[in-house]
Amino acid sequence: MGADDTITAYNKEFSDWLLLVPTMVVEEKSFHYSQRLKNRIRVEIELSKVATLPDAMMIADRMDSRYNNHRRDFIINNGPGS
Repeated sequence: MGADDTITAYNKEFSDWLLLVPTMVVEEKSFHYSQRLKNRIRVEIELSKVATLPDAMMIADRMDSRYNNHRRDFIINNGPGS
């Protein structure tokens, strides 16, 4: 994932990819999903010990949204003229 990619887009892309490999077991799905996540998100998912891919996707999306909101607020509050 690039710096400008969103987790929502990645979740969609990954879900579409899973349709091509329907026999993949749950553990493999979670492993492959986490490999392209940003480090801070991957670590949070590993520490959370989520049991399902949908749970991992939800945590990743929530963290990405929180990070992007914080980043946007920082830019607004520390932008030119501040």
